Amino acid sequence: MKKFLSNTTTVIASTIILFILVNIIIILIWPVYLDFKFKDYRPYSAEINEQLRMNEKDSLQLYLETWIDRSFNYSQFAEHEESPTKGKYVNISKEFGRKIDNPTDCSRKIFVYGGSTTFGYNVADYQTIPAYLLKTLEKNNFTNYCVYNFGGGSYFSTQENIRFTKHILTARYNKGDFALFIDGHNESGFRKTRATDFLKESFKPANEKFWNMYKYTFVIFIKSLPVIQFSNRLLKRFNIDLDKNVSRAGSIKLIPDDLLMVYEKNIKVRSSICETEKINCFSFLQPFATVHGNYFVTKDGIEIKNGGKLGEAPEIGRLNELDKELSEKYNILKNAEGTINISSSLDNINGLTWCDGSHYCPNGNEAIAKRIFKEIKSKLD
Repeated sequence: MKKFLSNTTTVIASTIILFILVNIIIILIWPVYLDFKFKDYRPYSAEINEQLRMNEKDSLQLYLETWIDRSFNYSQFAEHEESPTKGKYVNISKEFGRKIDNPTDCSRKIFVYGGSTTFGYNVADYQTIPAYLLKTLEKNNFTNYCVYNFGGGSYFSTQENIRFTKHILTARYNKGDFALFIDGHNESGFRKTRATDFLKESFKPANEKFWNMYKYTFVIFIKSLPVIQFSNRLLKRFNIDLDKNVSRAGSIKLIPDDLLMVYEKNIKVRSSICETEKINCFSFLQPFATVHGNYFVTKDGIEIKNGGKLGEAPEIGRLNELDKELSEKYNILKNAEGTINISSSLDNINGLTWCDGSHYCPNGNEAIAKRIFKEIKSKLD
């Protein structure tokens, strides 16, 4: 019996030590592997690099700053926001949002809210919609304006209203300033944010007795271990997702019944605040991927690439599915009361207007900015 217990103890101890060693090995190897993987990685096609006006080295740097080396912070009420960062092409500050080369002194301010398309995924700071809006203002002799880019990854109208309200409560606005909202892609009714599920689980220990907190924190700890994260990523390569209940940002596989109602009410909420605070408020319905503009057009015509990687269009089967989903969503949202439909902004562009499955190329951003300028011009002074 003693021998059996001794052997069992040895096995348990060896297993624990092995488990710890495996986690340490993954911690040490994973970053090295990523550096090696992205050393000669080509995230974008030649056509997209042409639109970005970048060589392969610079476009890889843009990709890494957009998707790999950037993170999110907790945001009061909104649950998450883009974290401050400094890079060659992507720069964010908590106070001013994504970098725009504004004048040092301005008598009017324009705050722009929206999702990742407004923030400008896959484009440099100076190629975003708000950045082009400032350039358009300056070209038309409206040189007394500053423009601020407060777009955020996976943000939808509810989160935009929260961020807008926080700016009101912290006295960021003056009478006569502008609040512009660019919506559509991420709308999905009264839904969770990308952080809701994790924050919900993380909050549970705060209301437990001290001796019961481990019941919740232990689960979070186990899920966070490198070996578990690594295993999850391996499973996803085979389309096996163990976290099916976790909400996915921007998921639109099912069009919710409250899609239009929630969007219209958010427009009314922000419009009411703007009226009370004497702010010029505009809500725009953006162009939709696969529905508007040229979706992965090459010089030889339309070309659908396989794989659906960033910088490439989805494979034909997924493209048809995406087109159906987005077309249905657009056809519902275009009837929203109080919105200005600018989805035709990309109609006169002959070249590629989408730099991945759901984000605009610089020329698309510029066209949208010029259209927004036309819509707000009568209110400018």
